[in-house]
Amino acid sequence: MSNTLDDIIKDSFKVMTRSVEFAAALAIPAAATNIRSSNPNCLGFTLVNTGANPIAVSHEPNVTATTGVLLAANGGAMIYRYDRDFHLCGYPIYAIGVGGASTVHLMQIIADPYKAKEI
Repeated sequence: MSNTLDDIIKDSFKVMTRSVEFAAALAIPAAATNIRSSNPNCLGFTLVNTGANPIAVSHEPNVTATTGVLLAANGGAMIYRYDRDFHLCGYPIYAIGVGGASTVHLMQIIADPYKAKEI
């Protein structure tokens, strides 16, 4: 029976995990920029536009306002999970501010086989 949050997460993902959260908001300029590198150990992530302008997001480095997925200002979000989005969880993420610079908050869940030794 699961007793702790680590146990529940391990039961769900079938592997030990760790969360990776950027301490500061990531700046999104009005030019395409890489905000997350590829990571085959990423099981899921949440990306929230915390800025005053919309952003466009893509797995392609040449993202534009018309080719990316638009995340609204002040809370537009994108959530990926391995069991719904498969390998896309590990792809890099590029973003561009639409109508001006913006900021995002990024939280990732990473498979961590070494964490099992700590618990």
